[in-house]
Amino acid sequence: MPLEAAASGVPVVGYRATGTVDAALPDETGFLVPVGDIAALADFLRRLLDAPDLNPLMGGAGRQ
Repeated sequence: MPLEAAASGVPVVGYRATGTVDAALPDETGFLVPVGDIAALADFLRRLLDAPDLNPLMGGAGRQ
């Protein structure tokens, strides 16, 4: 799903695991967190919700 999100212009937020690391450039097209770190995952999702201007910037970069 991370590749599909990037291709659709949606920022990727996910665990730093096989597949996801290929679909997201940290702080450019999305955010990667250590596997199993639910608090960090929630923090980055909240960051995107609190800063809606990041969504088109990161999503557009991912689509490129």
